[in-house]
Amino acid sequence: MYHCKGCGSPVVFDIRTQRLHCAACDGSMSVEEAERLEPAMAGNGMQGYSYTCPNCGGSLFSTESTAASFCSFCGSSVMLEERLTKQNKPDRIIPFRVTKEQCIENYREYIKGMFCVDKKMLTDAVAESFRGIYIPYCNYRTRTQAALSGSGSVTRGNKSYIYDVAGNVDTTVDWALRDLSTALPDDHCARINEFSRNNTKHFLPGYLAGFYADTPDVHPDVYRSEVIGEAAGKAADTFIDAAMTKKGLTPSDRKKIERQAEACTEITDEESVLLPVWFMSVRYRGRVCYAMVNGVTGRVTSDLPVDRLRFLRCAAIAAAALFVALNFLLNVTLKPRVTVVAGACVLAVISILVRAQTKKMVTREGESERLRAETLRLQNRDRDPGAAGAMPESEDSAGAGKKKEKKKSGCLRVLTIVLLIMIGFPLFLCGVIMIEEGLDRLGFAGASASWFLPVTATVITLIFGLVTNKRFMPGALAAFLLSAAGSVLIILNPPQDILYYAAGALMLLAGVWCELDMISAYNHQCSSPMPVFDTHQGGDDRA
Repeated sequence: MYHCKGCGSPVVFDIRTQRLHCAACDGSMSVEEAERLEPAMAGNGMQGYSYTCPNCGGSLFSTESTAASFCSFCGSSVMLEERLTKQNKPDRIIPFRVTKEQCIENYREYIKGMFCVDKKMLTDAVAESFRGIYIPYCNYRTRTQAALSGSGSVTRGNKSYIYDVAGNVDTTVDWALRDLSTALPDDHCARINEFSRNNTKHFLPGYLAGFYADTPDVHPDVYRSEVIGEAAGKAADTFIDAAMTKKGLTPSDRKKIERQAEACTEITDEESVLLPVWFMSVRYRGRVCYAMVNGVTGRVTSDLPVDRLRFLRCAAIAAAALFVALNFLLNVTLKPRVTVVAGACVLAVISILVRAQTKKMVTREGESERLRAETLRLQNRDRDPGAAGAMPESEDSAGAGKKKEKKKSGCLRVLTIVLLIMIGFPLFLCGVIMIEEGLDRLGFAGASASWFLPVTATVITLIFGLVTNKRFMPGALAAFLLSAAGSVLIILNPPQDILYYAAGALMLLAGVWCELDMISAYNHQCSSPMPVFDTHQGGDDRA
């Protein structure tokens, strides 16, 4: 903690002036001057206060002793446990440049025009507001020195020429950031990761005065393979741009060049960096949603759950407007069979969207679990190198996990194809018989469209939900059954038009059901379970 050189009161870092400011006498001084007057570092350590949430175990570090009243990670309104501690100092820091008032205004503008967003996210932003937190990152420096070679083809006139190219590449990457906190979703960190190395400063504790710093809980070696692959890709781009033409370069050719570069890429240095983020957590239906604002540029990223009632109202208004436009303005009347086919196509599109959203949810949750498991393994390796093995084994384990996921995905595709063949082949034979006997070809075409389009999507959705995260999707099942019923209805070709219109109406209702499933998956994906950190000693994730 630093004190005012005039009156001795505590000072805080003022974002507007980029100096330490005293609220008692309105005095100020630079961070460097304060460090000369009151050196706060001893070697690689710095003394301050650790604030730990008794519910989730989340920990923040500060140079000041203040009454912290709520947890930034789980949103609990509790008095955080405070204790004097010593932390390793980071290498560099980027100070805050966006004030809290600017942060809240940017957030309000961001959320104001969002479609069907639950307005709780706006009201709670005022109630709990934002907290300035420095997020721990690791910056990796890499160098690629490689002799690369590749082949491609060029077409000139009616002739194609195949060429081979070889050359040396020597490239460096000085700014490759990865966040070292499992509390923050990686997709959010990536969206606001617009920090420039030119804004960094050598770390001094004075920059933390009035703010908090998240403590890292991800091992830096977790990202080694990913960083090396990214650097190798940039080296391959340099080689291709300088020595080859991208025309005629197949993906496999490019992959070979990247593998050559990756084998000759190494991480030359790692440095810890604290980056400024305005951070807010909001409780939402037993889970927690996060909002983050870049402390330098003011860019906002936020979890924005969809309000179901608002969505249904908007959907009903849009459907009514479309009905009026078709029937009264354009004088268009949907024919009975067209109604069934149109409903089936709508179900197909919605089912594809449901699967895509569910996949995002599974991917996000799986990534967090992977980071925690890999960090624990690497920490055990550091404590006992002989038992945990060397770093290459870490990369091999990550690769094995990816291969397992690919195998699982491949089995899912095979199972889907088999089921579609088993279900669709009898319908195909029925259609062939109908055509040979001169029956209604349009009816068979409509039956095929109302069958294969939605069934392909809904079967994949059902299997994906059950295999990946054991989620049963009743809307997708209803879409599957109604698609099958609509197909049979077109083949039987009953004379009562009311049956076709009833089937079309039921399909639209199933579509709404699927949309509600999609909203549930989205709201689940854009929120997080109540966090429980390794330091957690009491309570549970429902706190």
